[in-house]
Amino acid sequence: MKRRSSAGGKPAKPRGPKRSTPKRRNAPKTTRDRGVSVAGQETVVARLTHERDEALLRETANSEILRLISKSPGDLELVFRTILENATRICNANFGTLFRFDGENFYPAAQFNTPAALLEATERRGSFKPTPGSGVSLYHVMRTKQVFHRADMAAEPVLAFSTKFGGARSQITVPMLKDDALIGAIVIYRQEVRPFTDKQIALVENFAAQAVIAIENARLLNELRESLGQQTATADVLKVISSSPGELDPVFNAMLENATRLCEAKFGVLYLFENGKFCPVALVGASPEWQTYVKERGAFVPTPDQPMGQMKETRRVVQAFADTEGTASIAAFRFGGARVFIAVPMLKDGELVGAIAIFRQEARPFAEKQIELVTTFADQAVIAIENARLLNELRQRTADLSESLEQQTATSEVLNVINSSPGEVESVFQATLENATRLCEAKFGVIFYYREGAFHPAAELNTPTAYSEFIRQRGSFPPASGSTFEHLVRTKQVINIVDAAAQGPFSSNAAAKFGGARSQISVPMLKEDELIGAIAIYRQHVLPFTDKQIELVKNFAAQAVIAIENARLLNELRGSLERQTATSEVLGVISKSAGDLEPVYQAILENAARICEAQFGILTLHENGALRMGAMHNVPTAFAEWLQEQRGAFKPIEGSQPDRVLRTKQISYTADAAAVANPGRAARLGGARSTVCVPMLKDEELVGTITIYRQEVRPFTDKQIELLQNFAAQAVIAIENAETWHRLGHDIGFGIGIAHGFATLGTIGFEGRFDYAAIGTVSNVASRLCDEAKPGQILINSRVLTKVENAVTVEPVGEFTLKGIRRPMTAYNVLAPSPSKPN
Repeated sequence: MKRRSSAGGKPAKPRGPKRSTPKRRNAPKTTRDRGVSVAGQETVVARLTHERDEALLRETANSEILRLISKSPGDLELVFRTILENATRICNANFGTLFRFDGENFYPAAQFNTPAALLEATERRGSFKPTPGSGVSLYHVMRTKQVFHRADMAAEPVLAFSTKFGGARSQITVPMLKDDALIGAIVIYRQEVRPFTDKQIALVENFAAQAVIAIENARLLNELRESLGQQTATADVLKVISSSPGELDPVFNAMLENATRLCEAKFGVLYLFENGKFCPVALVGASPEWQTYVKERGAFVPTPDQPMGQMKETRRVVQAFADTEGTASIAAFRFGGARVFIAVPMLKDGELVGAIAIFRQEARPFAEKQIELVTTFADQAVIAIENARLLNELRQRTADLSESLEQQTATSEVLNVINSSPGEVESVFQATLENATRLCEAKFGVIFYYREGAFHPAAELNTPTAYSEFIRQRGSFPPASGSTFEHLVRTKQVINIVDAAAQGPFSSNAAAKFGGARSQISVPMLKEDELIGAIAIYRQHVLPFTDKQIELVKNFAAQAVIAIENARLLNELRGSLERQTATSEVLGVISKSAGDLEPVYQAILENAARICEAQFGILTLHENGALRMGAMHNVPTAFAEWLQEQRGAFKPIEGSQPDRVLRTKQISYTADAAAVANPGRAARLGGARSTVCVPMLKDEELVGTITIYRQEVRPFTDKQIELLQNFAAQAVIAIENAETWHRLGHDIGFGIGIAHGFATLGTIGFEGRFDYAAIGTVSNVASRLCDEAKPGQILINSRVLTKVENAVTVEPVGEFTLKGIRRPMTAYNVLAPSPSKPN
């Protein structure tokens, strides 16, 4: 059997046979022979002891290494350092290096006790490919996959790297083989010429095998960890997708974060591809400079020579390196410090929908498994996008249905208000504004009437205080030229203002100035193509109203028109019924009071003022070119006192309203009595503004006048004046009836007696003649006073006077001896309500 030489594996020369020396038989043993034998035995013992210690040391080292491999299966650095330390120490070497081999280059993976100069030189050299002229030992191992052993490296023709910088002399280089493939090498050095023994070489070979085992274990463990990490990341992404089904931002961020982490990248960006441009939607781990660049660049179109452009054209993964020709212009290399990146397309049915790009700041290419992982994330991103699209479509359909239902509910609500309050447009307007502003997400709103060339505010909702006060003070107003209201009158079209605060044709309107309105719409209310009003709703931020919202408000405007028309028809019906009722009531009073005109006049004035929405009224009778007071209704105190002072007939002031009626026998109407050159006493004392005076005519002769007054400027309508003429005609009929009764000799009149006290009320009588009546002294006194009262008198006793003396003006009429009353009783005639305390 051949053995290796100290020169690196050459066969040693065979030794010659030992010379045999004939043994002397039965020679006597001497003391010296015993001494030599003992020394030889001691030598054997020492040798065996040394071999035992070496074996024990090797076994201990092996055990330690195996324990480390099992304890730290993924920590190769610790295992490599322990292997190298044991190999160097057991083999009596000075220092050592363990190299990894990637199929082309060697790079140091562990060092032990390396001299400082050699350590620095090794770090500067980094990974390298050995050549015959340099790195001869590693070149030999790479070529032969056999142990390299040199007794003196300083004797080599080319001085070795380890000898030059570390003073290495004797050295062995042992390959690390897996399935006959070189994956590394263990090199140990002595700084003196002393060849390594076969046992030492075998020991290092054993250590090399253990290093291979550790590498394989670490590889399997790392693959397992990578697989588990990828599965966990995939599960995390799927969890984000399921928890945020319609939100893509958290999904994109989770994908990009996992892709950069698992692929050992520094930063990444996810793009969506829309309208031919890449738009960044997620960014992870980027430097501030790169973030700023990405944000400022926004969506972009890559050129065909750029990696993103190539990926766009080929729909395939592109991997680019910073030192590759033509990549100097790539922004990630310039601003992000990247050295290599991959761009993975996101495809749906072969169409590009986006891309995931991840970057490393060291020149280390991405492995196939890493590219496959990012491709998986890209597929998941496409699934998330499609899920989001489908979900958003479903949500949109649901929202459309909900919106439609909400609009129908609002429409139904407004129609219910119209139905439940057919004559009250205010409640309809309020319901309309509430629903319009709520459904259209507006802040406030106003409804205007349009009649006789002017807009009149009809309803408000949530208007800011300053704008509400402006509306109140402005009141009715004609539309100014160029305003939104003028545009409504002219075009009868919707006005949609995106920002009332911006410069434009309708900028700086009152709603913007006083209410902070920004986006607003004004929708016309049309009846048979005639403008009768408008609905305006406002937002205090810039957000244009959608077509659906405008259509909704147009629908509300149509409902408001229906409500106005219903109210008009109903009010006309009510007015007609009220007028007929009032006429019937007056005729009833006339028929009951054939010769007594006072109740007729009062009924006429009361109904005229109520139906014509006037505050007060007077009726005068014509006597020889003058007027005499016939009746008053609700006349203000100062004006009533003046009228009461005019005892008998009086001449009206020349040019006044009654004077005009006396002269012309025509209706006299004054829009504002306070605005004429010489206001009458009705204006000065009664606050009259809009007034109308109607003549009472019999055969074209003036019999008297009826005048009603409003205390605000509001014209009387033709129907109201027509009703007043009808009341005047009824007054004339009543006067004719009274005159007829007087000609027949009937003096018709009635008096009243009033007493105050306790009485018994109830059903009084007997079977067949029951009557519900009041009995007692108080009823007897009232009856006796009524008997004594003359026509037109109201007689009261002292007890009643104490209760009403502050409310009425009275005059004493003397004492009366009343039947059934023991003492004479003082009676008083009630003349009129007290001016200081009416009613």
